[in-house]
Amino acid sequence: MYNLDTVFDLIAGARIPEWDKERVALAVEKAVTAWVEPDLREGWRVVAVERSGQDPAPHKIDLVLEKAGRWKIVDWKTKNTGKLDDRWRMRELRSPQGRIYAASMASAYGVDVFPVTIEIRGLAPSDDSVQTASVSYRVEEHEAARVVSEFTQLNTLKNSLDPSKPWPRSPLGCQVYGPMYACEFEGVCWRGDAPPRGQWTNRALSFSAAQEFLRCPERYRLLVLSEGEDEDENDRTAVGTVFHQAMEAIYRQLVS
Repeated sequence: MYNLDTVFDLIAGARIPEWDKERVALAVEKAVTAWVEPDLREGWRVVAVERSGQDPAPHKIDLVLEKAGRWKIVDWKTKNTGKLDDRWRMRELRSPQGRIYAASMASAYGVDVFPVTIEIRGLAPSDDSVQTASVSYRVEEHEAARVVSEFTQLNTLKNSLDPSKPWPRSPLGCQVYGPMYACEFEGVCWRGDAPPRGQWTNRALSFSAAQEFLRCPERYRLLVLSEGEDEDENDRTAVGTVFHQAMEAIYRQLVS
């Protein structure tokens, strides 16, 4: 089993405001009830926590579970504002993150583990309650093999492009998540608005950067120029970071 005392000690020692610590603790308690205990009751074996793939897909997977030859990738998502509604579900289903998970899984374990279920577990903690929702879908073996090849091609393509000039544009990427999440650079690409001016940094494709590059190479270039960074933690709040650390601590106690 697992000891939650050490997990709550971790939360108490986090360098975040006290009210945020309370929100994280609420989210952890909800996650234990909604997912950790069902995982154990249903017989899922914890194979790995924070497992990284290998080149060309070195991206990290939050949690890998297995039961009777069936494999599942779990990704935790925390949301500070709004609801885990149909728009949230649509965004998660349309996101290219499944392709990234598949590439990492294939590079780490080979294609024999496929088909793999990908389960996005979302939490939206407020001051006195936590909303939860999940989205799941399968990735097949042929998709995994394809994305590993795609990542090799992506890195080759990225390194061959001149960052001082526009990169290939994907019109489908402008509103791939729906009009609520339209790309902020539509005006630059299609209306002649002035592009951002910044310093180019040629990093390897992190998890979040790979999602943006798959969405549209030109969007990725403009993001780097406008923000100057592309770390995986950029879109994760302090609450989300501590929550991820807490769930990692729980499942590390359960690794087979």
